Amino acid sequence: PIVSGSHNSQALSMTMMPMLLFPVFMVMLVAARIGQTRVALNARLQRQRSLVASVHEIVENFRLIADFGRRQWCMDQHQENVQNFGATDKAVAEVSCNNVYLMKWLTLLAVSSYVIIGGTEVINGALPTGIFLTCLRVYMQVGKLWSDIYSKFLETFNNAPALERIVDIINKHADVRSRMEWSRHQHEITRTTFQDIQRGEDLDDPAGQAIQDRIPIQIRNIGVNLCALGTSDAHVGKKVRETRMFYESMTIHQGKLVCLVGKRGMGKSTLLRILGGATLPRSEGEGGPAGGVFLIPSHLRVLHVPSEDMFIKGSLYQNLTLGVPKGHPDGCIERVRDICSGLGLPAAMLDTIREEESSPTVVWSEALSGSEKHMLVIARALIANPEVMCIHKPTLHVNDPMAEKIVGMLRDFVDQRGICLPKEEKHLRRPRTCIMTSTRMTSLQRADQIFKVSALFHEDASPSPSAQRESIVAIRPDDLDKIETDDLS
Repeated sequence: PIVSGSHNSQALSMTMMPMLLFPVFMVMLVAARIGQTRVALNARLQRQRSLVASVHEIVENFRLIADFGRRQWCMDQHQENVQNFGATDKAVAEVSCNNVYLMKWLTLLAVSSYVIIGGTEVINGALPTGIFLTCLRVYMQVGKLWSDIYSKFLETFNNAPALERIVDIINKHADVRSRMEWSRHQHEITRTTFQDIQRGEDLDDPAGQAIQDRIPIQIRNIGVNLCALGTSDAHVGKKVRETRMFYESMTIHQGKLVCLVGKRGMGKSTLLRILGGATLPRSEGEGGPAGGVFLIPSHLRVLHVPSEDMFIKGSLYQNLTLGVPKGHPDGCIERVRDICSGLGLPAAMLDTIREEESSPTVVWSEALSGSEKHMLVIARALIANPEVMCIHKPTLHVNDPMAEKIVGMLRDFVDQRGICLPKEEKHLRRPRTCIMTSTRMTSLQRADQIFKVSALFHEDASPSPSAQRESIVAIRPDDLDKIETDDLS
């Protein structure tokens, strides 16, 4: 409406008042409620994380829980976590409800006050009815508008703890940069070694091999840190236990079957993880020993095969060809079945290996026996056909005949430069190297190189981390009598 005369300024002041007051009151409400809201949201997020971790742990360790008859204990723990989360969720709901209604109550208070004040002015004739009704509608519309703005702000603020958690996870320290630096370092050492061999400085290498195939795998005076991080609320991300290991000298020539032996706890598995790329050694700038050398030729594809039997959700064929690019001839169904047959897998299992999308998809970790899972993991590594295979204790969980087959297949993998590949193309393929931790004398009898890993000294002075220096001694295959029974553990 168009107002004129003496009522113009009065109407303008009446309509501008909510424009100025509502933002001020909203800021005051936010400042008064933000602390309590943040506490409630953080408490709920913490309980939510505990609940999710509890469910994940129960699912992950279900077999262990069932075997030890701890179902009721897990149910009690889970119920307690659910109740704790429910209590914090209820507290958040109460705080959020109050936050939402505060602005509505403020709008109602402003409108009621104006009705009383403006209504009195109308009765006294000081304010026209039209202006009163117009200003009343302005108060209601402005209050609704700022209530919507306040609700959107609360919605964003309620998501703040989760967003902070995501940002924290995204920005956590990762080993990507360290791996990039090590990769560049490997490229540089490989190039330098290649040039040294090309100049004829290494006269002991066998004739007839390409220069790239004469670059050895070498370790000299390297260190590694093994850290156990806490997962409880009080110790999350903190080092609970730290062990430092230092390895002396070892040289492995390409195209060899290599066995690592040594007593339990001497660092064989750690050394194999370093060679396989699962654990990065410490450089000199990170507290590692000075003058350390760690060389795996950068053009070689290295595969680390852990002792745990792991499977993806998919068909048996998809699991077996996990390390083969789609459409590559290494993944043809005939080769896959031949390798599985060579390892002694039963015919019934070979029939389930099909390329079709309709192939059965089951939880293979539960549907297969322990020996079958172990043999399939080895088959998957052989099918992947890497230039360097680092495999942990391949003969540990099998009987003697199966151990003979496994060692025979690994021997053929080295000798034939791959398994079930065209023999006429052998000279075109790069040498294959297999490095494994051995638990049987059978493996040592067919190995080209044997290294015994043993501790020179061991310190464990708490609270400083324990330090262990490892001696790596080469043993000739005809000196197997130097291997003790404890070394095959």
